[in-house]
Amino acid sequence: FCIVLKYCSLLLYPSIPLNCLMSHFSYRTCISGNSPTLTQQFYDACRYSVSERLIRQKEKLFDEAGGNMICQTTGCTISIHESEYRHTLPRFRDIVKNFISEFNIIISPIQISHGSDMQYVVEFADSGLKKLFDKYHAEKSNLAMFKKYER
Repeated sequence: FCIVLKYCSLLLYPSIPLNCLMSHFSYRTCISGNSPTLTQQFYDACRYSVSERLIRQKEKLFDEAGGNMICQTTGCTISIHESEYRHTLPRFRDIVKNFISEFNIIISPIQISHGSDMQYVVEFADSGLKKLFDKYHAEKSNLAMFKKYER
């Protein structure tokens, strides 16, 4: 949906700021016309660095549970397609903040790569930093299964 929205928006509304074509569509950023800050880009790179592992983890959990799981909030049975694998406590933003603090990271543009060949991703330029954050996240995060859109 987001990719379709990006391309349709570009074709139908060429005056929309280019930051609307980011990998994580934000209507607030789009309307304001402000580009993401370096800190926001670092945050996005952190999220991207754990995304593949979390997708595999989620699939494995559903496979081991026989295809359905229980929503942490509602107690209802949910399938993989109607679920979100989300952070509880600490929140993802807090994990990123603590990572920056614990490793004394000074965020700079050289750490961020924006992909190429029409790939709208923000990732770490250094695979070592990606691995370090992924390991840190695996140690610090607590995740649970929730029904989509259930808060």
